[in-house]
Amino acid sequence: MRRITRRLALVMLASGLLALSGCTLEPGMFHEKKFSNVNGGIINTVNVSATSRKQRIKVIGITKGTNFDMCVVYQEDLKKASEQLKSNMAPDEALACKMNTADPELELDIPAKKAFTVLIRNASEGIADITLEIRGQ
Repeated sequence: MRRITRRLALVMLASGLLALSGCTLEPGMFHEKKFSNVNGGIINTVNVSATSRKQRIKVIGITKGTNFDMCVVYQEDLKKASEQLKSNMAPDEALACKMNTADPELELDIPAKKAFTVLIRNASEGIADITLEIRGQ
């Protein structure tokens, strides 16, 4: 009985030290956003807050066959990137980008404490819907 009590005390002590050291275990990120009736040429954005650790993310656009532009930029680069995307150019500041693609997918690493934005633009002339998923791995 004493061995079990000692082991339990050691586990609790180790857990307490880990918590005090500032280490946290963040669950994987998951965001989903649906855009309906997106006109051609209009840019929509999804802002994602910074996390305390580096994350590998996957950004998936589900478009039902309509071509979209999808780019990921740091939030501080959003204004310039939006202007370039309006001009049908891939932003110079893009961390990852797919232009004029149906059902685009991007995978990239986001450093700790860096907020980012996903920009999506309907590359067609008509109106379309898109579902955007952002998953941390």
